[in-house]
Amino acid sequence: MKLLSKEEVVGKYRQLLNKYYEEDHSSHIWIDELPPFLCRALILDQKVALATESVESAFAGHNEARLVDLGGLKVSVGEFSDELISSLPIDGHLALSVPGLSEWNVNALTLLSSLSNDAYATTKDWTSLFVWLAPDEDNPPDNVLTSVAIPSLPHCSFFSVKALRHIPARHVFDGASLYALAENIYHESLHQQLNASLIFDEKTKVFSEESKLNKVHIPWRDVHWELDRVLHAAWVYSGLQLLRENALESSLLEDHEKKFLKGAYNESKPRLELLLSELDAAIPNVSDESKGVIEWFYYNKPNKSMQRTV
Repeated sequence: MKLLSKEEVVGKYRQLLNKYYEEDHSSHIWIDELPPFLCRALILDQKVALATESVESAFAGHNEARLVDLGGLKVSVGEFSDELISSLPIDGHLALSVPGLSEWNVNALTLLSSLSNDAYATTKDWTSLFVWLAPDEDNPPDNVLTSVAIPSLPHCSFFSVKALRHIPARHVFDGASLYALAENIYHESLHQQLNASLIFDEKTKVFSEESKLNKVHIPWRDVHWELDRVLHAAWVYSGLQLLRENALESSLLEDHEKKFLKGAYNESKPRLELLLSELDAAIPNVSDESKGVIEWFYYNKPNKSMQRTV
């Protein structure tokens, strides 16, 4: 098992695409950008014809979609597939058609690139589409999400306006913060990076099944997470803590932002340590395949300075 590069993941999708179209078909050009709806169609082996009708359908599942290009990344600012939205675990949310929000994405990406070349590169490689969401007034959600990446729609990240203020775990800036959006963009890109490798490895299927039998108590939420969710959280926190260290040393944030961010950084440190200790504690109780996934995590995690607990 290895951490796949973007080129290797594109190659995996291209192999799936070869079952449907010869290499001179335009979809073979689009796949280089990892368009979410086309990637989803290839993984699920369904609706590939729809996903290859146009660039818009390849990204958003709708031929009438409006996409703003941000130099390789795209923002949905128009029609988005209602059927697709309804099939995802984001009940009570609707896609927004607000072109002005794309400026927040542009400025947040600029800040992210100034804070960390690695974080920016991860985002450029693994996130292809941003979609802004709002609560459905006719069917409001129990909780409005901040941001989310959904494995069944690879390389697409969803955001609500809460992403302009809220960062993990439960820190909310006093007003809209460009840093908050930059961190949330990177947060979801880390999920996308991890998913891209896990989805194409047979060991992870065993790990996913065994995760259901190895649940971990998460004290700060008073819930139990399956082991694969613990692995995802540890991967993301590992990367975020590095970004936060860079931000705290940067002159690009105001003092009041740094004070707030320092609190989030300090609170997250023991939480990451707990997640790592739970992964290690699970090793005696899982199969060789699952042990391999955990060892792979330690070898490839974004923050190599974080030490094992055993």
